[in-house]
Amino acid sequence: MPSPQLKDLHNYQIIIFGLGSEGLSTYRFLHSHLPTNNFILIDDRPLSELDKIWTELVADNSQTHFTASLKELSVDDLRNSILYKTPGIPISHPAVKQILNAGALLGSNTQLFFSLVKDYQKNHQSPQLTTIGVTGTKGKSTTASMIYHLLKKNQLEAYLGGNIGKPALETWQAWNKQDSKQHKKQDQAFFVLELSSHQLAELTFSPNIAVIQDIVPEHLDYYEDFDQYLQAKSQIARFQNKSDLVIYNVDSRTATQLAKLSKGKKITFSLADKKLVSLAKNTPLLGKHNLYNTFPAIIIGQHFQLITKQISKALKSFKSLPHRLELIAEIDGVKYYDDSISTVPESTIAALKTFAGKPIILLAGGYERQQNFAQLALEIKNSQVKAIAILPPSGQRLVTELEKVDACNALRASIEEFSSMTEAVHHAHQYARPGDIVLLSPAAASFGLFKDYRHRGDEFARVVELFKN
Repeated sequence: MPSPQLKDLHNYQIIIFGLGSEGLSTYRFLHSHLPTNNFILIDDRPLSELDKIWTELVADNSQTHFTASLKELSVDDLRNSILYKTPGIPISHPAVKQILNAGALLGSNTQLFFSLVKDYQKNHQSPQLTTIGVTGTKGKSTTASMIYHLLKKNQLEAYLGGNIGKPALETWQAWNKQDSKQHKKQDQAFFVLELSSHQLAELTFSPNIAVIQDIVPEHLDYYEDFDQYLQAKSQIARFQNKSDLVIYNVDSRTATQLAKLSKGKKITFSLADKKLVSLAKNTPLLGKHNLYNTFPAIIIGQHFQLITKQISKALKSFKSLPHRLELIAEIDGVKYYDDSISTVPESTIAALKTFAGKPIILLAGGYERQQNFAQLALEIKNSQVKAIAILPPSGQRLVTELEKVDACNALRASIEEFSSMTEAVHHAHQYARPGDIVLLSPAAASFGLFKDYRHRGDEFARVVELFKN
């Protein structure tokens, strides 16, 4: 039976703004269900600079139109529409404002996913569908992946998506493609979604199970202030009802603040819970922060009646995600770790604490978001960091903070700024001795020198590989 949500969409023109992977997912899904609807595709780049699939789609579908400018479209052309925008495009974008001011409605790939699930839950008792949403500033991907891994390892039907790389709608399609007989065998299915602040900001649904990790300042080049960033995150709990569940880090003031918005049952996790800590130590992951990333999977496993043996066995087989304290190589007694995912000072502090007592050569700095480096500087002072290779432009501000906490610091002579990863790694290699740790943990975003944190981590690994020869 067609979803009531999709039946309602027959009456609207569909506008898709942002033609990356999520835009493509949204278009393909909606066009397959609404082939007679009019589609307008928008991107700030010309069609020639986009993936060639868009040129093919526009050529093959007479009711699909592309524009890089809305100047040729009148208010009447935009009025009876629903806008599906890519999460990273702000609501303040001139084109978004123009479309919404014309009377269009606002949607997203994630919003449509939740609409479809809610429709199904309302009209079907079996199989039982459960949405699990994970947010926080750092640890979202590991937490979501751990939950998914634990469910799959225990033969439960589960799908992983969201900010981790697969648009939410694609998890819905994957579930729908399963043979109906398999659905009868599996009386429940789980959708595990990593949810960023951008995906949550305009969402009018909350998942059945909300997982909230610590939230600290980030994306302050996008949001006006930290309060606005926190407000965006709050949608994960705001729309829950009494039958829902919120699992949160009670050691975090911000996670606790958001959990209070939920009407659902509340379950906390903390390092003070010795039983949780004991179970969480079954993973091969390094660092205290990864205990926090593991706790929600344990709690969800227990909630769905998995026994301790089933949980611990699954945790032992979990592998660290790339660029998260990932051991790249050990060369001449020196270990090289890629922690490129650390784009905030709090994450780099956690990485330094992981190697407490060991000599560290740190690679830090990157894109400037005006984050507070005071606590990171103090952690560096109190740790055994013996040299730092800094990347511009925020690296210099970290040096300034170091001088504030220790004006005559012994590190000063071993701190240098570099404009490439190759130079930075060679600097680290020069100072490294057997038993040392070379740690890429930038405490800053990657934009400028690199495409993203993955590119930055890959460049680090590429240069380290040269030392093996």
